[in-house]
Amino acid sequence: MDIGGTRVKFAWREDGSGRIRTAWRECVYPDDPDRFARALPEQVPAAIRPAWRAGHFAVAVAGAVSGNRLGESPNLPGWHGVDIAVLCGGSATTLVVNDATAAAAGVLETGQAGNGLNTVVVTLGTGVGGAWVRDNGVYSTDQDSDFEIGHCIIQRGGRRCRCGRRGCVEAYAGGRAMTRAMRRRSGQLVPVEDLLAMADHGNKAAATVIDEAIAALATVFGNLASLLGTRRFVLAGGISAAGARLSRPVQNQARELAFGDARTLAVTCASRSGVLGAIGALRVAELGRVP
Repeated sequence: MDIGGTRVKFAWREDGSGRIRTAWRECVYPDDPDRFARALPEQVPAAIRPAWRAGHFAVAVAGAVSGNRLGESPNLPGWHGVDIAVLCGGSATTLVVNDATAAAAGVLETGQAGNGLNTVVVTLGTGVGGAWVRDNGVYSTDQDSDFEIGHCIIQRGGRRCRCGRRGCVEAYAGGRAMTRAMRRRSGQLVPVEDLLAMADHGNKAAATVIDEAIAALATVFGNLASLLGTRRFVLAGGISAAGARLSRPVQNQARELAFGDARTLAVTCASRSGVLGAIGALRVAELGRVP
C-alpha cells in the first residue's frame, strides 16, 4: 500500500498467475490519521480484503520514516510520530518505507531502471520525492530523510514550501504547490492534471506554472548529474502521466545545466507511474527488506 496526500494505492500479486494487480482510492482524511484508519478497511480492494490483516504487507508513505514511525511529512500534516504499521492494522512483520524509496523499488521490479547502476527516481504527486538506484538496489543510509530531492533548495529565499523553508523544488514542482500557484496567478482552482492542457491552449498563467516546475526539476537534475554522474532520471507519480510533454523540456534544460558531456542525460516518465510506489511496497513485503 502507498499512502500519499491525495490518493492511496494498493498492489497485490494474484494467486496462480503471479500477475501484479493494482487499485487506487482517494485519500480520505489526510489531515487526521485516526479517521483515516477507521475509514481504511472500506477502502481496501475487495480482492484482498479477506487477507488484509492476516497477510504480510508493506506500507509506503510520503515523508521521512524511522522504524515504522512517520517523521516530518509536509503532505500528511498531523501524522508526525504515528506508527504507520499499527495505523494500517499491520503486525510486527509490517514494513514501512518512504514512498519514493518504494517507487524506486517499483522501477526496479518493472525493469525500468536501465542497467540499474545509476538511476535517479523522482516521484511527482502532491509533493516531490526522490530515490537513488545504485548497483541494482535502492541506496539508503541510517538517516530517515535520505535523498529528499523535493526539499533541495533551488532558489534561496524563494517560494514558501510546506516544510517551512523557502525555495524547495517541491514549492514549484509539487502538485499542491502548482495548484496554488495557478490560483494566485489567475484566481482559478485548477487540478494539476489540467494545467498542461491549459498551457498548450494558450493559458499564460498555466504556462508560467508549468515552466516554473520544469525549471525547478531541470535545475536539481542538472546538479545531481554533476554530483553523482547520473545520466538516467525516471519520473513516477501521478503528474508524470503527462509523458514526454513534461519529460522532454526537463531533459533539454537539465542537459544545459549539467557539468561535462550531458548529451546522454535522459529523463523519462515511467509506465504504471501512478502505482509504482504500491508495486514497490509489494516487492518490499515479498523480500522482507528494501531491495
